[in-house]
Amino acid sequence: MTKIHEYGIYFGLDEDEYHADPALGSTGVKDLYFDPVEYQHEILNPTPKDWQAPHLVWGSALHARTLEGRSAFDKFSINPNKADYEDLLDTMKDLEKHADMLGIPSPRKKTDLISAIRDFDKDVPIWDEIYNKYQDDLAEKPSLTKENVREIEAAAEWMQRDPLLEVVMEDGTFCGGGSEVSIFYDQNGLRRKARLDFMGVGTIVDLKSWRSKTTRRMTVQRAFMNELNAFRYDIQAADYLQAWKHGRFLWETDRVFGKPPSETFLEEVYSYEVPRWIWVMMKANGAPQPLVVEFSSNTFAYGAALDCVNEGVENYLKFCERYGKDEIWYSSHPVLVLANEDFPPWFGQK
Repeated sequence: MTKIHEYGIYFGLDEDEYHADPALGSTGVKDLYFDPVEYQHEILNPTPKDWQAPHLVWGSALHARTLEGRSAFDKFSINPNKADYEDLLDTMKDLEKHADMLGIPSPRKKTDLISAIRDFDKDVPIWDEIYNKYQDDLAEKPSLTKENVREIEAAAEWMQRDPLLEVVMEDGTFCGGGSEVSIFYDQNGLRRKARLDFMGVGTIVDLKSWRSKTTRRMTVQRAFMNELNAFRYDIQAADYLQAWKHGRFLWETDRVFGKPPSETFLEEVYSYEVPRWIWVMMKANGAPQPLVVEFSSNTFAYGAALDCVNEGVENYLKFCERYGKDEIWYSSHPVLVLANEDFPPWFGQK
């Protein structure tokens, strides 16, 4: 369901509400930079998203745990394991034996037998109830295994023990700032949005997880550079830093919603001209090593990424004007003329 938010800085805004707002975000800007025609095709013909995909759920759970705390696991359905329960009643034989111990009759139908036991024993774990509740939760909550929870808790502990991160974390959770801060703003008449993982005083932290099959043949630093290049996280960083700058006007005009960490928090935040942009890269397989990476707005790479952002926005406005916001955008590629240097050395070989 679409929901339009007032321009402003939002603390504590639900993630689904943020995504329900059709304002243009950084992912859209990145897609518009690379291929605006493909972007619009996806808008008009969206590919069904597998919101239960294990790697997506794992990354979402890591974000929740390190940005919101241990209670964030309540947002997930934990796949139950029979081995985790003592005195578990599973089979009809288990249930009949327990009913006999309680001194009550044993109906032949399993559901009736469970109901009869519950009239006298509210606490004993019964597998059918546990599993059925898990199945019901799956309709609304993403699924995690107990092993996933262990992995994510280990990742939070490794982050807490990192000397660069321990000063801004408590019990494996970022503290001293605002987590998942949403910003809705106007950029030259275009509705824009951004959602910062963690807004601190003088710092923005963006948490990423990655998996590597070549960890023993590549340093984590080199692996990060591969991830950065493959997913162009630099474009997102440049776009979010622009959103942060727009936030200054929103704060100055009292467009703040929700509860900031303190009464003076935004005053302290915007005492800085530009915050430090920090990626925290968490390796999700093998040793859960965190890597802290700073992306300076003084580098040529930042300037190039900002050019990509601006080109993406320009593409959006240009195609909207040419074809319409809700219509098909047609391609008009120039002829591709191949030169010698465009062919790899092995081209044409058997």
